[in-house]
Amino acid sequence: MAKLEDLLKAKGWTDADIAAQATLLNDPKFRGAIEEQYGTLESNLTKFKEENDNWAKWHEEHGKPTLALYEKDAVDAKAYAASLEARLKEAEKNGFAPKRDEEQQQQQQTTQQQQTTFDPKAHKLVTQDDVAKFADMEGQAIVMANDLALTYQHLTGKSIVEYEAEIDGRRLTGLTALRQEALAAKKPLDQHVAEKFKFAEHRQRIAEENRKRAEDAIRADERSKLMTQYGDPNVRPMLPSNNPFIPRPAGENGQSKMPWDVPSQDRRKARIEHAMQSQAKGAVQ
Repeated sequence: MAKLEDLLKAKGWTDADIAAQATLLNDPKFRGAIEEQYGTLESNLTKFKEENDNWAKWHEEHGKPTLALYEKDAVDAKAYAASLEARLKEAEKNGFAPKRDEEQQQQQQTTQQQQTTFDPKAHKLVTQDDVAKFADMEGQAIVMANDLALTYQHLTGKSIVEYEAEIDGRRLTGLTALRQEALAAKKPLDQHVAEKFKFAEHRQRIAEENRKRAEDAIRADERSKLMTQYGDPNVRPMLPSNNPFIPRPAGENGQSKMPWDVPSQDRRKARIEHAMQSQAKGAVQ
């Protein structure tokens, strides 16, 4: 039995895709359910191929010789019919037989052509087209089962093998139970599973969550930019003063001196003096 990873790679999955689903693929219940279904399909396909090989052998040993006899009989019949047709025309020409109309002759020719055309379906024989169609159906069934299991896990966060149902007195699980339910409801398996577990609603919910996360990320990025741009006074853009007419404290050479240009000990001394003056004024009042 081919491993699940080999099956996914055959369907176009890359190593990165498989690694992203490592948690799901390492679930023994999930692997067991999928590989069991694949094994059943592969076993059925093997049986069908064996049956087809038997039919091919029968065709070589019995079908072809029989067809060869039929073809020989058909050639002999055509030759004999042509001989009789020539004799009949000669008889009609000489007045020994009544003349036939053209419509009757056309019907006879059509009947002869239909009798000589071989139709495999009329003999219930398996054709190459039937084999190719069956193989394609088997492949589609395997892909559908795998896609349904992965979609269910992606949308619900659970493994599809956890689903259980009692059908006809039997306790079935996973896709086996869902397939029996789909057959009873006369619906395709993928349609039944999508409707039962509300895939459309889950997809809409996930889309809304992704949209919200994207918007939150944009807001966080904008806030980060604003904090970086305006939070640090050393790097934020210069703004006009709100009190342009208030005189600035004079520094050396009569120039205005900003508070951060004053040494820390001087600022501390000024605060102490201001506090003592305020206390003295309060005591006098």
